[in-house]
Amino acid sequence: MPHCQRTTLRPSLKRWIINYMCGRQSYVEFRNKKSKARRVKQGVPQGGVISPELFNLYLSGIPRPPDGIEIVTYADDCTIMASGPVVDDICERLNPYLAELAAYFHARNMKISATKSTATLFITWSAEMRTQLNVQVEGNLIPTTNYPKILGVTFDSMFKSSAQATAICDKMKSRNKVLKALAGSSWGADKETLLTSYNAIGRSVVNYAAPVWSANTSATQWKNIQTCQNAALRTATGCLLMTPVDHLHEEAKVLPLRQHNHMLSLQYLLGCYRESHPNHHMVDNSPPPRRVRKDIHDLEREVQRYKREPLDQEAYQAGLSGIHTDAVADAISSYKVNAVLGVHPPSIAAEERQLPRQTRVVLAQLRSGWCSRLNSYWARIDEDVRDACPACDTGPHNTLHLFNCSAKPTQLTPEDLWLQPVKVAEFLNLELEPD
Repeated sequence: MPHCQRTTLRPSLKRWIINYMCGRQSYVEFRNKKSKARRVKQGVPQGGVISPELFNLYLSGIPRPPDGIEIVTYADDCTIMASGPVVDDICERLNPYLAELAAYFHARNMKISATKSTATLFITWSAEMRTQLNVQVEGNLIPTTNYPKILGVTFDSMFKSSAQATAICDKMKSRNKVLKALAGSSWGADKETLLTSYNAIGRSVVNYAAPVWSANTSATQWKNIQTCQNAALRTATGCLLMTPVDHLHEEAKVLPLRQHNHMLSLQYLLGCYRESHPNHHMVDNSPPPRRVRKDIHDLEREVQRYKREPLDQEAYQAGLSGIHTDAVADAISSYKVNAVLGVHPPSIAAEERQLPRQTRVVLAQLRSGWCSRLNSYWARIDEDVRDACPACDTGPHNTLHLFNCSAKPTQLTPEDLWLQPVKVAEFLNLELEPD
């Protein structure tokens, strides 16, 4: 434990760490059978609480880069950056430092894998986009790629976000299948459980590293990503394919993804202005040219509305709250009025949660204006179906007609779909208790 011994840690803590690491054994268990125990001679315990700190301690003596080169590390992920007007000159500066790093890692029973590493030339001139970089590690050429993946984010050498957006769509489509396995129109988990599951496995994919990539994503790519969320919200609420997207967001109380990521980006930038933030030093740097990252300039100007001096804990929390409040208000004001009410709908009464999944799906569909129990829906997709009420033979047979049908008069109104869902369910002869 030479690195541990060279630190300024107290001797008692050093001895504790040494005892914690030494003498460890491990075995493999498969089908209730265990292998022989073997002594662990290197590495840190997988999943250990202090393992990241121990690894950082192990690499604390990593060689500092020369002027003009920057290294950024996160656990065992290292990114080395350099810039300049001539590509060959950049490579000539990088290679000696890579050789120094390789020697440092070798001395610690580690190595830089050339095949698992990538080199990328970030440039705005498309003519040099296909340039193969002469970056080597111990005589092995590091492959050049235009789409490097760093800490889960796929970058683009032309400063676009199409590759990241495509990767997000693929993940969300796969995870939407999980939601479908948990829900159906007449069985499965309730809406709240499904939305919580979506937030954990679906929306979290979009929100990850939002300040890095989201503001530079095109409207077309956002439309593709938003389509994935729409599918998830339809699964959670049980609404039909022709349901308006705005109704899905109001029904689920979920922000559209572009507005949500913009809100997260503003909140992150506001946090960077705090002196205690790890990236505080970056707010004083000159932003990149607008032709490269126009969004940086726009975010910096917008966040000034919420920045107070001094930016203490109270002012910071107030700024976060203000950004969130404005984002929600802007999203709601952008929604179209509800097709049934002709105005923005009220909140759904909490009493609806006591109803079974099948009943809640019918109510959600009726609130949208398109319901599989109405002939107005079936007439839309099947020309042989007549858009008329089976009870009074008048049309159109839509949500409004249910509350104005002469064959079944009621004092309930369409607004009671939100305000009194249990009474509406009883009026429509829907199930009131789970099976």
